[in-house]
Amino acid sequence: MPVRKVNGVIVYLYSNPVQSFEVLGSINMPEIVWNGNAKEMVNIGSRRCLKQYPYADGVLFVSDNLGTAQAIKLK
Repeated sequence: MPVRKVNGVIVYLYSNPVQSFEVLGSINMPEIVWNGNAKEMVNIGSRRCLKQYPYADGVLFVSDNLGTAQAIKLK
């Protein structure tokens, strides 16, 4: 299955990249969202990733509720 990109960044849910990567930092995710479904959270996370870390290659969601995410740069 090909990699899924949203808003230009690779999205990792329940997985890590096979390639080595560097964590650029945490993404400031919202406390409250309209409905909190996965599609909405991925969209918010990918947009905020690029805004906070313009050179990021991907976003890595690290919590089950998708409320915690990290921006990553592939090596």
